[in-house]
Amino acid sequence: MKEYSYPFQTNAVDKRSNLSLQEFLDVYDGKWPVIVTDIIPNWPAYRWTKKYFIENYPDSQVFVSINGKSGSVSKLSAFLQQLDQANQTFWSYLQDELFLLQHPELSSQLLTMMYTRENFFSLFPEEIRPWDCLLLWGTAFSRSTLHIDPYNWTGTNAVLSGAKKWKLILPGQDRYLSVKPDQDCGFPLDCKKYNSALDLFSNEDEANEVLTQVKHLEVVQLAGELLFIPTGWFHQALNVEPTLAVSGQVMNVHNYLPVLEEILKGGGLSRSDLPDNMETLTPMELVQAAISKVSVETLRRGSHITQKVLEYVNKVQNK
Repeated sequence: MKEYSYPFQTNAVDKRSNLSLQEFLDVYDGKWPVIVTDIIPNWPAYRWTKKYFIENYPDSQVFVSINGKSGSVSKLSAFLQQLDQANQTFWSYLQDELFLLQHPELSSQLLTMMYTRENFFSLFPEEIRPWDCLLLWGTAFSRSTLHIDPYNWTGTNAVLSGAKKWKLILPGQDRYLSVKPDQDCGFPLDCKKYNSALDLFSNEDEANEVLTQVKHLEVVQLAGELLFIPTGWFHQALNVEPTLAVSGQVMNVHNYLPVLEEILKGGGLSRSDLPDNMETLTPMELVQAAISKVSVETLRRGSHITQKVLEYVNKVQNK
C-alpha cells in the first residue's frame, strides 16, 4: 500500500476508478474487497431493462426463490411483472446459473476485463467447470444467505440496475456465524458449502449480537459498480430496491491454493493426485496437473448433473 498514493481505507470498502491492474493485484486481489466504478457502464448489458426481457424472453424459465426458500421454476415475464410488489415479509429473488449460458447473445454483452483475465477455471474441463454468469434479479427486501462462495473463490458482482447493501465479514471469525456443518455445493465437481443460518439484515437479537462481535464492513453498491469479494470473506447482500446484477468467479495466483483445498474436501480429487514436485511448478502448472487427475467417472457425473438441470428446465418450459 505504501507504494501507492491512494488513501486506502482499512475499515471500509474503497470505490475506485482508473485502478491499474498492478495496484489491484498488489492491494486488493485476494486480500480486501473493492468496488470498481468505471467498468460496468461500458458493458452493453448495462442497458438491460425489465421491458427488454419481457419483450424478448417472456417464456424463458428461471429459478426463483420466495423469502429465501428453495427456488422453483417460473416464467421470466411472470416474475418481472411482480418485481415491484414486495415488502419486508414477502419478497422474491431470481438466482439462475444457467439462463445467461443458454443465451450467448446476452452473455456476450458482459465484456471481459483486465482484472479477471487470469482465471484458472478456464483450465477445467467443460464438464466440471463452475457455471459462470449467475443472473441475479431481486425485488426490494430480497437477500442472499450469509455465506462464503463455493470453492472459496474470489467473487465478482456487477450491479446493472438498482442497489445492494453488503455486509462483509473479515476472515477468521467463522465461530460466530452459526455455519451449518456438512453441506455440499452440488456442483458438477463437488465441494463443501459454507452457509450460515444467520440473517444479518433481519434486525433480530442474534444477528445484532453477532454484528457487535465480528469485525465487518458495510457498503452500498450502486448501479454500474463492480464489487470484488476476496477468498475467505463471509458476505450477505440485501437488494434495497429492485436490482439486476450478474455475479462471477475467479481462480488465480492469489487464491488457487484455497480453491484446490476446497476441491480436495469435496472428494473430486485426493491429495495423492497432487504432483510430488508441486513446489517447483508455477500456479498454472499445478492447477493443470491437479485437474488432469479428475477421473472419467467425475467428468461423467458433471455432465449428468448439468444435463439433468437442463432437462428439468426444458420440461417445465414445454408444459
